[in-house]
Amino acid sequence: MKRYIVRGCEDAITGALNEHGLACVLGIPGVGKTTTARYIALKLREQGIIPIILTSADTDITLKDKLVEFADERGEKHTVLQIPIAKYQIDKDLAKSIAEAIAAVVNTTLKDKFLKKVSGIAEKRELVKKFADVVKGVGKELDIPKGIIESAKSTLKEVLNFVDIEEVVKYGAEFCSCFLLGVDIVKLAEKLKGKGGELKLESKVAVIIDDVAGFNLSEKVALLTLVDWLRKNDAEVLLVRRINLEKEFMEISTEISDSYVGYANEIFAGSRDARGFFEDKRQAVFMTTPDFDTFKEIIEANVEERLKTEDIASLFQVSGGLPTLAILMHDIGVKYGGETPKEQYYSLEEAETDVEKVRATLKTVLNGIRSVYVKAKKEVNFALVALFVQPMAFDELEAFCKNSKIKKHVERRGYKFFPDLYDLKKIVESREEEWVDEERKFYGLNENWRHMRLFLDVLCNEEEEVKREVKTVRSILLEIMDEELERTAGTTSRMLLASLDNITWLKEEANAKPIKQALRWGTVALLYSPKIGFEFLPLISELAEDLERDEQLLASAYAYRLIRTSMVMNFSLDAVNAIIGISEHLISNPTRDSAVLTYRAEIFSSIAVMLSGYGIKRTSHQLLHHPIQWTK
Repeated sequence: MKRYIVRGCEDAITGALNEHGLACVLGIPGVGKTTTARYIALKLREQGIIPIILTSADTDITLKDKLVEFADERGEKHTVLQIPIAKYQIDKDLAKSIAEAIAAVVNTTLKDKFLKKVSGIAEKRELVKKFADVVKGVGKELDIPKGIIESAKSTLKEVLNFVDIEEVVKYGAEFCSCFLLGVDIVKLAEKLKGKGGELKLESKVAVIIDDVAGFNLSEKVALLTLVDWLRKNDAEVLLVRRINLEKEFMEISTEISDSYVGYANEIFAGSRDARGFFEDKRQAVFMTTPDFDTFKEIIEANVEERLKTEDIASLFQVSGGLPTLAILMHDIGVKYGGETPKEQYYSLEEAETDVEKVRATLKTVLNGIRSVYVKAKKEVNFALVALFVQPMAFDELEAFCKNSKIKKHVERRGYKFFPDLYDLKKIVESREEEWVDEERKFYGLNENWRHMRLFLDVLCNEEEEVKREVKTVRSILLEIMDEELERTAGTTSRMLLASLDNITWLKEEANAKPIKQALRWGTVALLYSPKIGFEFLPLISELAEDLERDEQLLASAYAYRLIRTSMVMNFSLDAVNAIIGISEHLISNPTRDSAVLTYRAEIFSSIAVMLSGYGIKRTSHQLLHHPIQWTK
């Protein structure tokens, strides 16, 4: 981006933060919420406030990748650090601990004596050394695990190769605080839990949470705990949330601005009448699509070549005025103007009422998304469709390209198709992950293109043919992850989250029943990430209503892991009884399989041990005469 384009809502956001300590930004995908949030971070920094950006984005990125170069309205380059919070891992206790970690790290960093000597340093090598001393000193003061400190120190030199030194010197305390928190804020929070004493921030801090829609329901409840703790200690909090393109967009677009605060309370706090949350209408800012002049500025600031005004006008029409979607269309070379008949779109200018404007925007957005999707799969590389669904390692992408169903589909339609996406740098970026005994690269959509996943879901809701195609792609990706797990017994958080996401989508959107994969990945989740595993439990229970004979071993293995994991969790007796009920249902079918019977014996034994911890005895006689039929 060459420079940030002021949209007119920025002063309202910073004003609400300064006056109320809490504000939110709402808007549909691609309207510019994240970009504006980063700009707000720069403005707060200029006021002497330390901005900390927490994001629900992908956590499998390096510390260097978390630093985002950002150009302000004058075109001057700055660096902001966004800190991913590991998805599916935030509960109320951890949310409070994250608040404590932020306070402890910021407070301790500000007191570090080395920072007072930084202002006079102009030589990069000396700066790296001083900041390494700061990181080490803060780590020692807070008893932070050595691995986190070493990770931060080893990345410093690389990071300072591309970060403006003058900016780092000017905002040294902020840089060091965010840098340490960015290594792994969840591990830090767990380590510092309860060690910070009374939570009290000794400097003005603003926490930006982007995007709240990326968190699940239980995490959102926990995040409200985080917001509450931060506000009680005079921190400012900015919440960013996308609203969907159908129901929410229609509803909020017909609201009068005075009632935005009620709508914000409903989607953040669960009730329009939520007490103590958003109270003033100025706290809720709804980002609309920009007018044409602003849109034109944004496009000119974000594309390399100079476009004619009439081409930008056509792009404005076919993207519904959404800057991110327009940039996607331009980057990939989607035709607009003479090649795209405008009459198939509603005219945004001719729409008069709010409802007409909403419908016109929805229509143009839908057609814009369709154009990008068709162009990407047809003329660029059909393998991109896999990345529109999930990040993928090269060998996984290679397996996808060799799949007989996909090959047949691609050959029949004459699409371009190859696994190597390295040259598509406008769309794809590569990262690294720990894999078995080595590191391996995997592909993901770059920052602008990650919106395509959200857009694709919208397109699936409207286009039955696209939905069928995406169903096939998701099923095959799930098979590939499944085969890889079975072959190597290895997995990564990326693979786990992608597989569970595909299972959920197939169940909810395609009425499919991938029960074998659900049992296998559910077992993995319980083993490596219990919070994810237990959140996935209701879906598995629903999928496992009628188990086939060849699914009983997987079901028994899952039930065994479910009970064994429950034994070390601090669940209520009601929750334990519910889990036992699900487990017993999973192993209720008659069988003569010795492996299944072995699992069942272990399950009953573990249930007895677990219940004994609650003062309930289940004797061996009761277990042997359990109503479940073991054989027939």
